[in-house]
Amino acid sequence: MFELVLFASRPLRVPEFQHALAIADCVDSGLNPVDESFQDCLIVDIKKRIIHCSGNLLEIKGRDGIFPSKNNDYDCLSKVI
Repeated sequence: MFELVLFASRPLRVPEFQHALAIADCVDSGLNPVDESFQDCLIVDIKKRIIHCSGNLLEIKGRDGIFPSKNNDYDCLSKVI
């Protein structure tokens, strides 16, 4: 989880991070990320999972750089370090 954010060339948007985690989980099952069944690998309620699993070392910032929005499409992950 941390490697994806730390070594990204730019801040990752929440859906990009969600897909990256799902791809890592689905590689062994032979699913193609464009398959409809790939949607089953996406983590539900990803924002809460990020905060919980990162121990508050990652934060989610909104488009304005401060508050996350209700729409995940433009929220980005950033390091708190």
